[in-house]
Amino acid sequence: MLRDEQPVARITGAEIPVGGKIVERLQAFANSFGNKVNRPGFGDVLFSKNRIKNSMIGHGIGQVKIDAFAAVPDVIRNGQEIAHEANWKGRNYDT
Repeated sequence: MLRDEQPVARITGAEIPVGGKIVERLQAFANSFGNKVNRPGFGDVLFSKNRIKNSMIGHGIGQVKIDAFAAVPDVIRNGQEIAHEANWKGRNYDT
């Protein structure tokens, strides 16, 4: 069960600087790891400005979500896949 697993990332809330436009702050963070993370057996997960904007702004935003963004690279690399859906909503990509 997932509740028995150890965390794959730890954040402090200080990884992403406060102040300025949210998407620009998150893009600067993504730039720090080359805007992509490789997941063995899956491939590269890309972080573009548009993708960040769609995810963060399009689905609600708050300081906790901004802070949690710092965990995303480690979660992608080391997290446990709990679900997979081929051709998500007929959009020609898997999720």
